[in-house]
Amino acid sequence: MKTPTNILALVEVLKVKEGSDFSCEEEMLAQHLEKEKEPKPALSTSVLGILGGALATLAFVGFMIVAGLHHSTAGLIFFGLLGSSGGMALHYYSKSLSYDSIAITLYLCGLAMFLAGLYSADIDENGIALLMFLVGIISYAITESTLIGFSSAIISSISVLVLLTQNNKADMLHFYNLLVVLSFYWVCTNEGFFLSKTFKTAHKYQALRAALLLSVITGLAPLGENSYGGLTGNYTWFSAIANTALILVCSHFIMEQLSIQRLLSKIIIYTLSILLLALCAYSPGISGTLLIILLSFKTNYKWGLAIGILAFVYFISRFYYDLNLSLLQKSGLLLGSGIVFLALYFLLIKSTTHEQE
Repeated sequence: MKTPTNILALVEVLKVKEGSDFSCEEEMLAQHLEKEKEPKPALSTSVLGILGGALATLAFVGFMIVAGLHHSTAGLIFFGLLGSSGGMALHYYSKSLSYDSIAITLYLCGLAMFLAGLYSADIDENGIALLMFLVGIISYAITESTLIGFSSAIISSISVLVLLTQNNKADMLHFYNLLVVLSFYWVCTNEGFFLSKTFKTAHKYQALRAALLLSVITGLAPLGENSYGGLTGNYTWFSAIANTALILVCSHFIMEQLSIQRLLSKIIIYTLSILLLALCAYSPGISGTLLIILLSFKTNYKWGLAIGILAFVYFISRFYYDLNLSLLQKSGLLLGSGIVFLALYFLLIKSTTHEQE
């Protein structure tokens, strides 16, 4: 189903099988497939586009310095908003990758100028974080660019983290992470909801999913640092229970997807999963990245799977490094964890092979 011909043939098959209950915007699908046939810009074109946008921005900044506008708070805010708006408008002018590269450059440089203007205006840091959060939300709602949509969603996420840190509410990170993890879970498991709307929504879906993925990881990273912004660790159990529950739910759907029907296999998988998660209950990063891996596997999200595995290795390494144990004891725990993971892997392979037979 990778070629347009196969996709259109599949649509015809679905129309026959589903009858009047099946609906599809065939004209829009055909137009989209025609666009997909067009040759994609080479990587060198994208790099040149980014460099061109960066050079143009530097030239504009040089003009501002010569004109003395960098001393003007109003000038920074005005030209910052102008640059960000111009970046979003440029994507409407052309959907090519080179224009998109220039658009994201203008957008980010404009936001940097806007942020500098807010700081020079002596606005409270909470107010700046709230403004950046709103700018990110509004930008995501307006833009059709995947790159700008991704950047704006990340900016909103970072703004929330800054608000929690500045107000000594680091313990609220557990509740923030729960909200982000639930959002990531819902977005990943409801891909059809986004893709069935419009192709514009589909592009924004990719940006939102990627932004939520990074937001989950950046939200989990501080939880292992006891010195982070007054983090006490009193609510670590909350993140552990929430992640464990979501992992078990996700495991249930994956077992259905892999056609694992034997009750004994399910009991063993659930038992080993709970034991594994109990061992790392005080490291929400491990359970959180495990959830990312399972969700990405379930939804065939390759980038999420790769990033989740890398983050999982990082959190595992930090977890064992922070343990107040001897090197020999840490080695034994690592060996035991490896055996558990291998047991889960071979059990999964054996179960799926048995079901297929």
